[in-house]
Amino acid sequence: MALNPCPECGHQASDRATGCPDCGAPVGAGRESQPEPSIEAWAVSRLKAGSPRRPVVEEIVRQGDMVRSDAEALVKRLESALMPEQPAYLVKIAAGIGTAALILMLVFVVMRLLIV
Repeated sequence: MALNPCPECGHQASDRATGCPDCGAPVGAGRESQPEPSIEAWAVSRLKAGSPRRPVVEEIVRQGDMVRSDAEALVKRLESALMPEQPAYLVKIAAGIGTAALILMLVFVVMRLLIV
């Protein structure tokens, strides 16, 4: 068992440890077992954290992973997948309100024409 410095904080950690006892950064055995997160996973984490679409797209392009059009398509697809689906009854209520508003507008127009 050897002690190696942590790449993050410099604290000595065992080469068999999966994380630094001081800062928790992956070291030794844990370093190989943690693959780099995919660009999709990174983008999902940023979107879930509330980041706007534009900075996420710009960071993907800046890293050289994709061209702008592909990055925009990816982020748009991920945003739509993260959006909660509206319950059917809410959609029906909204349609009913819209229909009622349209009927009321038509009634007011007809009344206005009849009064003049």
